[in-house]
Amino acid sequence: MRSGRLRILFHVQHLSGVGHFMRSLAIARHLAVHHDVWLTQGGIPVPTAHGGRVRLLPLPGLRRSGSMLVPVDHGADPAGIWHERRQRVAQTIDGIRPDIVIVEHYPFSKWELGGEIEFLLRHALERNPAVKRVCSVRDIPLQTRHEQCTPAAYTDTVLTRLHGQFDALMVHGDENLCRLDDAFGAFGSIRIPVCHTGMVCQCPGEDVEISDGDCAPPPIDGPFAIASIGGGNDLAALLTRLAAHWRDIRERAGISEWKLVMFDGLTGAGSALQEAVRRDESILLRPFSPDYLSWFECAGLSISCAGYNTCANLMRTATPALLVPNTGMSDQVRRARLMHARGLAEMLLPDDFDAGNAAAAIRRLLNGGQATRMEVNLQGAQGSRLFLERLASIVNGTPGDAAVTECATRPPGRTPVA
Repeated sequence: MRSGRLRILFHVQHLSGVGHFMRSLAIARHLAVHHDVWLTQGGIPVPTAHGGRVRLLPLPGLRRSGSMLVPVDHGADPAGIWHERRQRVAQTIDGIRPDIVIVEHYPFSKWELGGEIEFLLRHALERNPAVKRVCSVRDIPLQTRHEQCTPAAYTDTVLTRLHGQFDALMVHGDENLCRLDDAFGAFGSIRIPVCHTGMVCQCPGEDVEISDGDCAPPPIDGPFAIASIGGGNDLAALLTRLAAHWRDIRERAGISEWKLVMFDGLTGAGSALQEAVRRDESILLRPFSPDYLSWFECAGLSISCAGYNTCANLMRTATPALLVPNTGMSDQVRRARLMHARGLAEMLLPDDFDAGNAAAAIRRLLNGGQATRMEVNLQGAQGSRLFLERLASIVNGTPGDAAVTECATRPPGRTPVA
């Protein structure tokens, strides 16, 4: 620690979509207002993602292909990629001697990165024996199809790595919606401090330079809906089916004058989607953008998957929302059901999505179907900072363990969600 400012190294690796990276970037931006923050960037490039005061640490890119990790650069040597990544991590640690190292989602998933992460944590500890090593996970960390072992073996592995390599765990969720023990049955066996920080929302402003074009209200005449799949692949072909049925849906839902703005994933629109959009002039197709917040604030309706960042933004803006979870992602069905049960969204499983069911759900939404109100902690970035500062014992000289316990039981604030 230098003059009250922590040096924080944040390791995040997105392999399929970009949800982990965008959530980690939002946390890092807030931390960087108060501390010195380095964030790894080693996946598919994210267009126009603003680092703000965060020092981005580029690593040779990796992505998931089937059950394997492969270079983003098709011509790169895989062995050379891993060596170069480790070298850059080591050089950064040697230069900054971090007070805190945060690792996103491992060991709850991404076991393929185990060698790199274990090296990072060990090297940081060698350079600064007082370093705090913190695991950072989303609200619903579940075993995925990539951890091919029994549930019991998965639990044992997670606990062994948590206890052997980490000093604390941050869960970026609100306990009013779900607790870690709802997703991880062995929660009671975790012996390191655990903090539910609240949901992490996109919060442009004080912590990052945003261009006028990113924040300007969308140039759409009249009411409109938005549809998005985040940065991943449209495994359920939501956009293609929605585009094909949009004219029928809007007539049945009584919104015949509405336009539909679609945001594609990072991989680009397929031919079927492009053809469906060409046949309906009320549909506008836009490329992936990391800044959905201004669109949610202006839209009269959102139709989307149920990824973490999308749902956090929807809770912040209270936009009427129809969630069609991507069943290929381990967390989305459970998150969609939680939001539906608490009156925060309507929900349709992909197999139930057709013009009739979608129109009926939209009618319910626009006729007050989200009238239920609940208090949701949307200050996850701030909650993360408070927890980390207290873990490092820099707040009023408070001893670490007592302060960590207080942070874990007192969220920084809740926001009414309509």
